[in-house]
Amino acid sequence: SAPTIEIEPSWASWEGDHINYTFDGYDWDTIDGWKEPGEKATWQLDVRQAGTYTVVLSYGCRPLDAGGTLRLSSGSARIEHPVEATTTAEQFGIFEIGTLTLAEGEVELTAEVVEAPGDELMRLNRITLELSP
Repeated sequence: SAPTIEIEPSWASWEGDHINYTFDGYDWDTIDGWKEPGEKATWQLDVRQAGTYTVVLSYGCRPLDAGGTLRLSSGSARIEHPVEATTTAEQFGIFEIGTLTLAEGEVELTAEVVEAPGDELMRLNRITLELSP
């Protein structure tokens, strides 16, 4: 199987006045509350194999808050994802959002608010990076 990197909210460092980390039991944690452009979460990754990775997000976003934009970036590689609604903020959907090309070794991955029309951009639960064949 292709190398997969599972990225959890608890590993992030974050900056911004509204961005928040919520832990609510095993396998239920999110980065949430973020809404101002530039509020961001950053992860330090150890990439074992350079290449192009498909990025899959698990997140919840109530319909009233949908329509914002999340930017995911690492080095010069970036993806902008228009945030889609899920049934409720606590019900996570799985969204394949594109690909990022990552170098081997220590890599920084950043998720940041580009714009958010509602009370929060999204409740981000997981980021999964899967090496494309």
